[in-house]
Amino acid sequence: MINSKEFFIKYGILSGILAGILLILIYTTLISHSSWNNNLKYSCEKVLEENESGVWSVGSPIEIKSPVSMKSGCFGARNRTNGEMFYVYITRVPTFYGPLGAVFTCSLDGQVTFHGYSSLHGRILTQINNSKYDIRLKRIMERIPDIVGLNPGVNND
Repeated sequence: MINSKEFFIKYGILSGILAGILLILIYTTLISHSSWNNNLKYSCEKVLEENESGVWSVGSPIEIKSPVSMKSGCFGARNRTNGEMFYVYITRVPTFYGPLGAVFTCSLDGQVTFHGYSSLHGRILTQINNSKYDIRLKRIMERIPDIVGLNPGVNND
């Protein structure tokens, strides 16, 4: 039979180990958040630069207050030709070739434009771009103004 002193010692050791693991996980998540934003921003810049060289200036990240923030990112951007402000939105879109990062711009009046897929080149990019009027893209494009916060009070889940 185990006495209470041994039980609490073993229970304390186990609790300490679990608390240590939890702290390590929280720390790595907080550290990787800036890397996540930087890589998403780079992907957005690359897609926008491939389509329209020298037109877009992507700025700082914008917080998305929606569950879709786990698979997407939003950044402020400026069109260098006319100085107009935009949102740049990147999200995973299921395709025949697996989930790909799709990049969109959204003007402040809610006009959404699809610019392309991140990290995709060559013949597969040509095939996917030929079907860019996919129903999934249309559905996402309809929801982007709500997701980035242009229509407050709308449920963004």
